[in-house]
Amino acid sequence: MIDSLVKELRGEVVPQLTAALKRWRKLVLIGDVVWTVLLLVLFGGIASLVGSDTVPGFLSWLGEAGPAWAAGLPVRGLVAALLVGGLFAAGHFWLRAFAARRVARTLPERFGDVDLNLRAGFLRNTRFFRSIFRKRPAGWGAGAEKRIFGIREAVAEHVQRINDIYTDPAGKRMKAAQKAAATAV
Repeated sequence: MIDSLVKELRGEVVPQLTAALKRWRKLVLIGDVVWTVLLLVLFGGIASLVGSDTVPGFLSWLGEAGPAWAAGLPVRGLVAALLVGGLFAAGHFWLRAFAARRVARTLPERFGDVDLNLRAGFLRNTRFFRSIFRKRPAGWGAGAEKRIFGIREAVAEHVQRINDIYTDPAGKRMKAAQKAAATAV
């Protein structure tokens, strides 16, 4: 049972999750490019509506040194950069969630002999704090493989020990009994 589960994890589940993560990553990156272009068009449109003669004045107003408590930093420019960065980040995280839901719909909820939930595993890998550039699924690294291999080996040894105690597949006990009977006669 454990051996088939390990083979299923390594041979089917992990590759399928990795492929789904790759599709999700591609969707997010394409969405980020589109979102960036939309933001640039929006700000360019606002600048053209305001007029080309006001844009340089606005940029110089953003770059002016701030009050004395700001130690000469361009506070307005920093606030504007934070607002634009926050707007980009909000769109990025919305796109991540949208792409994750879209890819998750293609994954089965029950998979394999032990009914593993691929959809939940994929959604765990696409949470907001996980980087889109991680290639391996969450929880599946060299350490996890090593632990599973160790468990599989321990179970195999335990099964062999139980077989040796309760069965005699090689006929060793019968040969020992025949030898003891022959010596006793």
